[in-house]
Amino acid sequence: MLGGRVRHRLSAGELLQRGDLEPAGAEAADSLVAVPIKEMPPLRAGDRVDLFALLGSGEHLSALPFAWAVPVAAVTSDGLVLQVPSRQELAYVYAAGGMRLAAVSTTAQSPPAGTAPITSAEQAMAAAAS
Repeated sequence: MLGGRVRHRLSAGELLQRGDLEPAGAEAADSLVAVPIKEMPPLRAGDRVDLFALLGSGEHLSALPFAWAVPVAAVTSDGLVLQVPSRQELAYVYAAGGMRLAAVSTTAQSPPAGTAPITSAEQAMAAAAS
């Protein structure tokens, strides 16, 4: 515990779990990036989300996988503060400023097999029915 830091806000009297702490020096490997999300599932610091980019509009809308199992550092009224590897921070900054993102709460560490972009209502209906 010495030299480590907590991954999320703690309540008074809360019992620490191993997953609540980051080892010393972890701050150099991670960056915090604010990502606006209009509507999201109930989330709290410490949860993980999968992110999907929604590109285009109307009949030309596409949903594409963007990132998997990203740790949530904080939840704000405007969206999420995500903890990302520093080498990826510019990708998240770009996505936050120039793309519509949807967040899905997850416990999986990797994408499910066969995950592919959805580019039509028909594909969405077929994927949801399978």
